[in-house]
Amino acid sequence: MCLQRPVARLVQFGVVGAALLAVASAAPAAKDELAVASGRRLATLRASLRADTAIFAGAVRSTLADLRAGRTTDAAAAATYASALTFLIRKADTATDTAAGGFLADVVDALLGDPAGVLAGDGRSIDGFVAGVRSELGRARAAAAGKSRLFARSFVRTAGGTSGMTTVLPDWVFDLPGAPTPTGIVAIGDEPVRLRMITAARLPDGRLIVSACGTAGPAFDGAFDLRLRGAAVDVIPSALSAGGIPVSSSGNGTGGTWSVAAELGDPFHGNVPIRGNRVVQFGTEPFDGGPAGRQPGRLVFATVLGVP
Repeated sequence: MCLQRPVARLVQFGVVGAALLAVASAAPAAKDELAVASGRRLATLRASLRADTAIFAGAVRSTLADLRAGRTTDAAAAATYASALTFLIRKADTATDTAAGGFLADVVDALLGDPAGVLAGDGRSIDGFVAGVRSELGRARAAAAGKSRLFARSFVRTAGGTSGMTTVLPDWVFDLPGAPTPTGIVAIGDEPVRLRMITAARLPDGRLIVSACGTAGPAFDGAFDLRLRGAAVDVIPSALSAGGIPVSSSGNGTGGTWSVAAELGDPFHGNVPIRGNRVVQFGTEPFDGGPAGRQPGRLVFATVLGVP
């Protein structure tokens, strides 16, 4: 009889302990499921960015080889480099949108079970995904910057004369394109106009080729332009008065990409862009300027660019 009570207590403890263990293991399982989904999306994004960065690196090598061999001109080489960098940035934007859209869908599904980590700002799964995307974009941007410096050095050595090249890659910003809820994803609305890249290539004859690309929401289609502001102001086509810069939709309904390229200066008529730093601005909030056409009601800072 004296042994029955301890045995009964052990049995009772075993049942309660098993129940507690089941509860303790259930919560992390739901959390881990969302963390695994995040990891899977980030791995796919990482592979995509690496592949696209490799394509950009290959384009840099082949363009420099053609320039050294005389198979292309200085102007064509500068334009090809800018186009390859624009390609990389657009591919990165598409891959990021795909990863973010897929992860948000994963979160919506997970919300049905109300697991931990589904609230932005709680330091768990959503925040981890955002940090992971920013880290991957940072790596891709750093790789692109390295290849850009390589191209610039080789371009100057090969072109000679007064040639030069500068490239600015502002941070490749990322935020979630929506808020996941149990009933679906609440869209953020239009993304702001952002600059991802701007490059200036000075040709031996003094001309300056400026190329830029970035992202913007659909509402900005034709509703902004790009300006270089120094002692004078150079408006990179297309100016607002000429229709503005078009935005190509990325398909997610909130963002898209844009790109522009222009040749500034006419050395044969004594018009050569002066070497030095410029403030790069977006001309936004257009208004009717009468005979001058649409003009910007607001100038928004983008970056600072050194004109070589």
